[in-house]
Amino acid sequence: GPWTWAMPLPPLPEPVLDGLITPQGTIIFSWTWPSADGFEVALECSSDGGAWRRVSPLLDSLRTGYDYQNPGGVASYRLRVYSLDGRRAHSNTMTI
Repeated sequence: GPWTWAMPLPPLPEPVLDGLITPQGTIIFSWTWPSADGFEVALECSSDGGAWRRVSPLLDSLRTGYDYQNPGGVASYRLRVYSLDGRRAHSNTMTI
C-alpha cells in the first residue's frame, strides 16, 4: 500500500504582550502578533509563576487588546494562544 509520513504542524506564532496600569487600577493589555483566522487567545494570570488561570474569555484572533481590573497585589500575566487543531502557545510573561 501507499506510504504516508506524518508531518508535524508548524508552531503557533507567539504574541508579544504589553500592558500598563491606570490610576483607577485597570490594566490595559495589548499585543502584537502575526495573527490569522483559526486561533483564539485568552489572558492568563499567576500569583506564584507556576499555576496559571484564565482571567479573560476566549477572544477572537483579530483582537489586539483587553482591559482587566487589577484585583490588587503583584501578579504575572501572559497571553495563551489556542488553535482549532489543538496546538497551544503563549506570549512573553509580564509582571504588574
